Amino acid sequence: MSTPVRIFELPKHLDHYIAAFSMLYARQGELQLQEIVANAHIRVHEG
Repeated sequence: MSTPVRIFELPKHLDHYIAAFSMLYARQGELQLQEIVANAHIRVHEG
């Protein structure tokens, strides 16, 4: 019996979502969360 292959994909416009969260947190005064999101790096590790 073979194991089904699972394919994972990141959203195509992930940078737009991150920018939207950053602006939302800034408007709400959540500066620490805004700083975390604004300085985030996306990494993908295979295996």
